[in-house]
Amino acid sequence: MTYNAKMARFSFKLLVLIVATLAFAAFLSWSRDFGNPYANPQQPLRGKIAEEKRETHIDNESTESQNIEAENFQGNPKIALKTEESQDSNQRTDKEGNEAPQVNKISDDNDLQEKQDDQEDLQGNNNGNTQDDGERIKTFFTALPTSFAALRLEDGNGIPTKAFLDACTDLTPFLNKFGKTSMNLAHNDLSGNARKIHAVYEIDTEVSWTLQKMVLHEFENGDYEVDGKGTISLLWLKRGFEFVAEFLQRLADGEETNVAANKAYDNSLGHHHNFILRGTFKLAFTTLAYRHDFFKTLAVNLEDTTIANFDEIVAEDMAQYNKGLQYILQLLRDFFTEKGLDN
Repeated sequence: MTYNAKMARFSFKLLVLIVATLAFAAFLSWSRDFGNPYANPQQPLRGKIAEEKRETHIDNESTESQNIEAENFQGNPKIALKTEESQDSNQRTDKEGNEAPQVNKISDDNDLQEKQDDQEDLQGNNNGNTQDDGERIKTFFTALPTSFAALRLEDGNGIPTKAFLDACTDLTPFLNKFGKTSMNLAHNDLSGNARKIHAVYEIDTEVSWTLQKMVLHEFENGDYEVDGKGTISLLWLKRGFEFVAEFLQRLADGEETNVAANKAYDNSLGHHHNFILRGTFKLAFTTLAYRHDFFKTLAVNLEDTTIANFDEIVAEDMAQYNKGLQYILQLLRDFFTEKGLDN
């Protein structure tokens, strides 16, 4: 095929493509104008006229329906009789004592009484830290079987070892309320030292009847500095509970859990831990739950958490319980300081 023949064939194809494109564009323009009512100026007018015709038809139907009802009413004596009886009854009711308004008055009185009852119930539910039977609600601290305030001291403010260990064992689950990671280190430290003291107590209960007697016995024997003995274990147990006591007090005073834990740690255990251990405790404190959420875990009955001042009740019980713990810790501090064993 020659060059001229190729060019002619190409030109013919190009011309066909142009014509097809123009035809398709014209078709789109026509279909858009025909299908769009707003493209045709006569289309809205036809639509408006049709709408007016429909409205006129509806009005005519409504008028015819009303006329039919009127004819039925006038031609049906039963309907007229019922209407007259209803009017006579309304008039008779008004003349004989306004019975209808009286019913409305009774209904209004009932509504008022219900509102008063609801308000009394609301006041009863928000009546503070009491249940329906009038008893004070129980929290973790008031439900404990033992407490430090209940310890019966021996002569010379001797702290009974067995009762002291029981109170320690009952309080340590408090730390578990934060979960296994947040306070796990502190919990294990307290529990481990308490077990060591208990082991020493079991060897000779008479010699270790009080904490002071146990320490003095080891001091006289010269083995009070041996790890695992009662003196060293009691010293670390005291430091651990000093952290717990300050933590409780700060929580009761309204501080958030992570703030209270960090300050309490810095003033107690932080003085005796190395750099790595301090960092581990600090990291664990970042996972503590918020104070309000944590207080809910201290409820004995879950429904008590709905009481308006539940957090205040927990704070009061916490502070009251902590007084007994702080008193025992002060006795131990004085004893260790007097014997020069605090360090």
